[in-house]
Amino acid sequence: MWEKAQNLAFSHALFMLDEVHKHKVAKSKTVVEILAILRSEYQFITTANKHYLKKQLSCLSMGEGILMPFHLSNFKNLLSQLERIGCKVADDDAVLALFNSLPPTFDAIIKLLEVMENVTLEKAKQALFNEELLQKQKSDKSDALFASKGGGVILLIIPTTG
Repeated sequence: MWEKAQNLAFSHALFMLDEVHKHKVAKSKTVVEILAILRSEYQFITTANKHYLKKQLSCLSMGEGILMPFHLSNFKNLLSQLERIGCKVADDDAVLALFNSLPPTFDAIIKLLEVMENVTLEKAKQALFNEELLQKQKSDKSDALFASKGGGVILLIIPTTG
């Protein structure tokens, strides 16, 4: 029974390979041997990918004018790619990499987050997103008038002229 299952697995593995890879594993007799040959063949590529992606992460930079959601998406994509090839980035290392990727306009919030206890990547991303919204509100050339009625807050935006 076990031998029949091994033979079936072996034939399925060969069926899934293209001709180039079938040639590389032609002398294999088991699925384990096929996997060992293919792993040794592509291990270098995985190592090269890991180094490339780590470099990309360390060099990632959010230019002025780039929106935080776009930058966070790029950052998350790099972390996901690293995780897919078996290189899990610790949460505190990810937070540090994220902070290092930001422009000087975020220095104040970064300094605040650095002194806080237990800042997770998710908390840091939310704080940075909120900071960007606050910066955007401050840079708008509009005056805002706040009024309170019945416990709610009404925001009236009055455009400035000139």
